[in-house]
Amino acid sequence: MNKNMLGLLGLARRAGHLVSGDSCVRQALGKKQVRLLVVAADAAPRTKKIYRQLAQQMQIPLLELAAREELGALLGMTPRAVIAVKCEKLAGRLLEYYQAERSDQPED
Repeated sequence: MNKNMLGLLGLARRAGHLVSGDSCVRQALGKKQVRLLVVAADAAPRTKKIYRQLAQQMQIPLLELAAREELGALLGMTPRAVIAVKCEKLAGRLLEYYQAERSDQPED
């Protein structure tokens, strides 16, 4: 995850456009407030499967980024397996950075 993505996630947190933790994310999903889901790369397989299904059902983009420790540290919290971005513009920018980062990586 590059510095731009980390910075945007931090900005989203400070602006109140980010929720984390299973119950808070599910609540935001229920209220249709989520524009982007971020699941930790080292989250449990069941957690990843659940959020992939929810993202697909609700037609919300999902990114698999960083480790739980890193996501938690970014938010100033304990390790987090899932976070949700509620702002459309920030979600769009994060997706742009993610796609740019992936296109810069050499193919194996």
